[in-house]
Amino acid sequence: MAPHGVAELLEASWELVHGDPTRALASLDRVIAQAPEMPLPRLLRVICLERLAAPATDLLRAYRDVQRVQPFNVRAAQRIAELESLL
Repeated sequence: MAPHGVAELLEASWELVHGDPTRALASLDRVIAQAPEMPLPRLLRVICLERLAAPATDLLRAYRDVQRVQPFNVRAAQRIAELESLL
């Protein structure tokens, strides 16, 4: 990941904790495009979507994306099962 990507990841983390999760999502999408196999931005994206009370279909897509790069992520597997039971 380029230094700019690291800066955007830090910015997104700050926005998630202290600012606006919607702005964090935009930064995270750019980081994910730069580092498609990196799990951290995807995990942060899920947290943003949870805080924004995103629709179950969006959450399911995000958790599946986490599981794609981190197949043994237990939390992602649990949430996928929960969300699939709602749909």
